[in-house]
Amino acid sequence: MMAIRTDPYLTGTTLASVTQPQAGLAVSSTANPGVTPGDADVAVDLSASAQLVSNLLPLQPSSSLSDDDSDGGELDAFMQDLKQQIQSQGKDAGVLGELPNKATPGRTELAKQAANYLLVNFYGDSSRYSDASSKNPFADLDGDSLSRIARDDSGAFTPAERAGGLLRNGWA
Repeated sequence: MMAIRTDPYLTGTTLASVTQPQAGLAVSSTANPGVTPGDADVAVDLSASAQLVSNLLPLQPSSSLSDDDSDGGELDAFMQDLKQQIQSQGKDAGVLGELPNKATPGRTELAKQAANYLLVNFYGDSSRYSDASSKNPFADLDGDSLSRIARDDSGAFTPAERAGGLLRNGWA
């Protein structure tokens, strides 16, 4: 199994798990209706978390994202504040309790999973939310998507999701 990145503006998907079948053609076009399978030999499937996150990315106003590194200082300050809160308050840190406004149950679950993932995998603490996994909710996302999540300060993503995107992308 390998991962490929597709353009989220063209297909509505950001990262896909790709399997190459032994014989025949198997191309999923559910994420991109109107696309007819051609001479391809791959099947594309997105995890539920990746689908949820990739659906949020195209909706972001471009003004909330930076194409250069001019927001590096802001990102550093954001991460320092988050780190200080988690180190001093542990799983009770306010930044880990932030959940999306007007969220669907799946969206709330993703935010809780991101908080648990951050605590367990980067801070060596136990999960904050017993009703959510601590597995990596960003496992199926490419570096571009992770960068966009980390740099987005529009409120589309919780602080835990932004930090998880940043740390998962190998920064900080």
